[in-house]
Amino acid sequence: FELPTLLRKAIQMQAYPQAVKYYSQAAAILSQYEHVNSFDGIREDCENTVKLLIQALRDTLSDPAISAVQVLETTDMLVELKVPPSDVIKLYLDTAHVTLQADIDAVGTPPEDQDILEFLDTTGYAFLGSVSLTISTYKSAFCENPHVTLPPSELEETLSEFAYQHFSAYFEHMQ
Repeated sequence: FELPTLLRKAIQMQAYPQAVKYYSQAAAILSQYEHVNSFDGIREDCENTVKLLIQALRDTLSDPAISAVQVLETTDMLVELKVPPSDVIKLYLDTAHVTLQADIDAVGTPPEDQDILEFLDTTGYAFLGSVSLTISTYKSAFCENPHVTLPPSELEETLSEFAYQHFSAYFEHMQ
């Protein structure tokens, strides 16, 4: 049974979808035969390797430069590996916060001789674009994902609070 070796190689090559596929296909068999000593060792080795995979996926999701496509793939893999969706959501929103805060900080304050609307027109696009991307990615990754078992009202409330917090910070910064 070569699963632990396959998992480690896939992780080394950053072929995370392949590693998740290997593990998902074998997990039921390992569980079914966990009472057999030779399978128990393999299962334990796989579980330890999957912990490394989960950490690598968390690191990927923590990268502020992550693309929306990578977010969708990474969150799906984490949920498939039985990471609680609430933990994945928190990690995603913490990462998005870094990007949004950087956009707010980059805006600066309007010069006294410039119209506020003109200033917002030229400086607010990055923040608004980031908020829009964060919201649409969140909805795709969590609200529309059948593997995420949290109640829709909880998902929407979390997103609303996050958006409110960042819009409030943006408008406060502009005053």
